Amino acid sequence: MGYSFIIEDYLKEAVLNKDIEAIKKVAMIIGENTEKTEMLLREKEDIRGDIKVILTEIKNLNENMNRRFEDMNKRFDMMFKFMSLGFGIITILITVFKFVR
Repeated sequence: MGYSFIIEDYLKEAVLNKDIEAIKKVAMIIGENTEKTEMLLREKEDIRGDIKVILTEIKNLNENMNRRFEDMNKRFDMMFKFMSLGFGIITILITVFKFVR
């Protein structure tokens, strides 16, 4: 809002008094604001790009962790099956040897 009042005053001065310097000041203020706006828009796009890269990295890390946990789960499942099978065999052997004696 502050710039709009300044620009309005300079434009009034430029039109009423035909002041070239006032026109130059208006053009300078508008140009500076345009440059700042363009710079902010570029920074905003850069930040969005960085955020997309970060989100992609987080997604990749999550997928890698899930794969590792799945591999661990497979190992524990295999170990549990072998242990269950081993205990089952031991139980059967103990039962058989009790009846054989």
